[in-house]
Amino acid sequence: MHTPLFDWLKTRSCGVLMHPTSLPGDFGTGDIGQSAHRFLDWMTACGLKYWQVLPLGPTGFGDSPYQAYSSHALNPLLLAWEEFFYCGYLTPEDLRPLMRSDPDKVDFDYLKPIHTSICAKVVKKGLQDPAHERPFRSFLKKHSHWVEAWSLFTTFKKVSDNKPWYEWRKEWRDYETASQIKLPAALLQTKKEAAFLQYLLFTQWNRLREEASHKGIRIIGDIPIYVAPDSVDVWRNPEVFRLGKDLRPSCYAGVPPDYFNSEGQFWGNPIYDWKHLSETGFAWWMDRIRHSLSLFDTVRLDHFRAMEAFWCIPKKAKSAKEGKWETGPGLAFFEKLKSEIPDACMILEDLGLITPEVTGLRDQSGFPGLAVLQFAFGGGSDNFYLPHNIVPNSVVYTGTHDNDTSLGWYRSSGHAAQDHMRRYLRVDGATAPWDLIRAAWSSVARLCIVPLQDFLSLGTEARFNTPGTATGNWRWRCHEHHLHHFQNESASYLRELSNLYGRS
Repeated sequence: MHTPLFDWLKTRSCGVLMHPTSLPGDFGTGDIGQSAHRFLDWMTACGLKYWQVLPLGPTGFGDSPYQAYSSHALNPLLLAWEEFFYCGYLTPEDLRPLMRSDPDKVDFDYLKPIHTSICAKVVKKGLQDPAHERPFRSFLKKHSHWVEAWSLFTTFKKVSDNKPWYEWRKEWRDYETASQIKLPAALLQTKKEAAFLQYLLFTQWNRLREEASHKGIRIIGDIPIYVAPDSVDVWRNPEVFRLGKDLRPSCYAGVPPDYFNSEGQFWGNPIYDWKHLSETGFAWWMDRIRHSLSLFDTVRLDHFRAMEAFWCIPKKAKSAKEGKWETGPGLAFFEKLKSEIPDACMILEDLGLITPEVTGLRDQSGFPGLAVLQFAFGGGSDNFYLPHNIVPNSVVYTGTHDNDTSLGWYRSSGHAAQDHMRRYLRVDGATAPWDLIRAAWSSVARLCIVPLQDFLSLGTEARFNTPGTATGNWRWRCHEHHLHHFQNESASYLRELSNLYGRS
């Protein structure tokens, strides 16, 4: 019996899951400015101590946070405009087009070109402002391990009509060669602007993080298990991935048929060369985790089961069903993590097809896994998501960003699951989201996290993502009046639940 490597989740607490783009505001998408700071105030009023977000990287096709151009950079769509308006960088005319966007959903196609234009104006003004000179230099020095490659990647992508890196000019496709090229003045300026935009984003994020810490709120980030094929990560580190001579993946990531999709899922991400990573002491992964833990208090490792065994889909496969299981890095990865980052705080997303080997690796690591109450009902008493089977070292959710809202789930789950839930929880089902919230709060799981949509008792119209669909996801936004109404009508009850069940 191994002694668990890590043991960080020791006290009972509670929190909320909401991506910053879902925050209310006037400019087409939520951001990390004033509305995010007001959200921290709302959390304080409700007695919530953890704010879980999805990956914050710059998104590409499909707008998925799990298909980012970088595992280190922040998404420019998160930049908040208020401070640049107040300091004179922007005028009301600059922002007016954003205020015509849909207040209920993020319209990425409408937003991105306008946002890019406003970003360019802010960056140009900022680079001319002497107040930024010293902190910008400090930022470049502190983040030199990634920002140089990111700004170069962004520059080449911009002048290549946004083509993927493996379709750029031949001399740019190899990072080591490209980084030695003497760039013309125009490209050097573009590169500097890309770095400065990240400086502005990190400044705003650090301000938000400091405010959260001051209020006793911990932020949970998210590390996608895989990276996008068209990303600075693959461009700069091709040896880390299983690529063909054409620089495209020689095989692809995905999952076999499961709860979410009877056909399995083809994700299209490159698979890691775990043999190479092992020989280098998992250096690339250690850097990635270290960087994430500098941005967040805790991080959720997405699709943890791939660390034990992962689904590998051949390049010429016609569907995800044609994949096969291959062995992941296993305990050696977490032993290295313990030696490199001994105080790492992680949550392991252990959903999907979970075997005793996956559960054993999770328990050996000592990191908490997940329990999702929407998965608990409709079967037998041995379902390990039922509250009586949950273990203390775990994080319980009513549902995740990949599920329907709890109200939507209950309405569509069928008679057997509805009846099981009502009998198990001794409720009539009239307020299904709150029935699940109370079950989460009363469970032995030390941490419970609830999507904001469930606190607000919203239906399927507020679903954030449907796995296996390429478009129409990640768009939901809440309204300021939703938060005000909840604070006035339900916050005291939520605090009472926390006091009752030791989560205050």
